[in-house]
Parts: sequence; C-alpha cells; structure tokens
Amino acid sequence: MQALVAAAGVKPVFVEAVDGSKLSASAMLPWRRNEKRALLNTGEVGCLLSHVSVWERIVREGIDHAVVLEDDLVISPTFRQILLRIGDLPDFDLLRLETDRSPIVFRHECELEIAGHCVHKLLRGATRTGGYAISRRGAHRLLANFNDFEQAVDVEMFNPRRSVVDRLDMLQLVPAICVQAELVPGIAMQAPYLSSGIDTLGQRADTRLGKRRPTNPTAMESIRAVLRPIKRVAVNMLIRPLGQTERPIPLIDFSSPHWAVRNNTAKSSSALR
Repeated sequence: MQALVAAAGVKPVFVEAVDGSKLSASAMLPWRRNEKRALLNTGEVGCLLSHVSVWERIVREGIDHAVVLEDDLVISPTFRQILLRIGDLPDFDLLRLETDRSPIVFRHECELEIAGHCVHKLLRGATRTGGYAISRRGAHRLLANFNDFEQAVDVEMFNPRRSVVDRLDMLQLVPAICVQAELVPGIAMQAPYLSSGIDTLGQRADTRLGKRRPTNPTAMESIRAVLRPIKRVAVNMLIRPLGQTERPIPLIDFSSPHWAVRNNTAKSSSALR
C-alpha cells in the first residue's frame, strides 16, 4: 500500500490496526454483552476498532477530511486527482471510493464531477470499508454512536436500515477508484502483500452460541440467487420515479500496470490527509 500510494504522489500517514485475535477477554467483554454483539468475531471487532482509532484521530487533531485506505486495497491512477478535489464537495459525512460490485441504491443525479468520475448521493446497500473519505462531522457522528454498535463496521457506516446511527450524509464515487485485492482475479499471486489480515470466513457465533454459518449454499439461498435479478428489476421500476437506481458500481479500468507495484512490506490501515 505504501508503494501504491507513493506512486500516486501522496504521502500517507500509517495507523496501526487492531489485531482482534490479540484482544484480552476483558477487552472483548463489551462485545459479548448481548446476543447481537456476540455475533461479531474477533476479526470484525478488530477491524471496527481500527477504524474507530482513525475517526478519533480526525476529531482530536481537527482534520477537516481524511481518506481511509485499508491495507489490502488496489487503487486507481486517478486517486490523486480525486483526493485533491474532496474539499470541493458539499457538506458530507462519508464518500465511498470503492466498489465490491454488489448492487447499491443511489440517486441518479450527479452532484459533482471529479476527474471523469461522478459523485452520487448514496442511500443504502453498500458494504466494505476498504476505501472512503470521511469528514470531521462524519467522524463525530459515528463516534457518538460507537458504544451502541452491534453490526460490523461497514454495516454501521453504510446501511441505515440496520445501523444504530440515525443519519449519515453518504456519497458514492462512480466509477470507483479502488477495490479490495481479493476481488481482483490473480492479484493475490502477483501481490501477496495485499492479502487481508481479517478472518475471511467470519465464523461468528459457532462455538459460543451453537450456531454456524453454512459453508455450502442452502436451497433457499440458491432460490434467492435465481430470483435476485428479477427482484432488482422490480426494485428499479419502483424507485426510478424517485430519482434512484439500484445497480453495481463499476470499477475504473485497472489494465494499467500502475497498481501492480511491488512492495515487500505489508502495512496496516492508513488514513491519508
């Protein structure tokens, strides 16, 4: 990540991530106080606390805006142009810079064009926290609700239907300029230092609550997979008159070798000013 960001002409500030597997029993106790919180595994708690430490630094140091990049992220050559224009945006809490190619709901209207990208109002459905910009106001709002968080950090940030945060002004960059390395075919072999350090299986309540996430799709999940495209068409028919759309966010072309910079040192979550 250090080499990728440096190649974009940006000097990063590295923030040491929290390793959830090394948290003491007493540190994990607040995350076991009810059944919902107990569903978070140590990796998810560590990831959440890592982002919280960045938000706290933004508030403490009075930083107007910061861009947060996790250590397993692939970034676009246009990263610097986007970074330089964030201050031109209207008041916002979060600007999502990445995509996981899952459909999200956002407004048709482009609020601002930056270096060939459009900024849209993000409404719901986004996942992952690999790359986003956050304002000091957004950091304040998230920290004000932190003690009541019961979901993974991406849910609390980007899914108002499930989050305890009342309201966040969220934006989405289209096309996205970054993606987590696990979603780019072959990247793990070419750049193993971009591998995620978080438990990918996310076994949450298995031994503690007698529950397990299925490793194979259930019959209902298979049916849902077939019905999902039909549902998306139906949803779009309903929300388009409201100026909204539900679709995956495209990723800017990564055919350039820019992102495949070799680096022998893996770093933790980083906040860029």
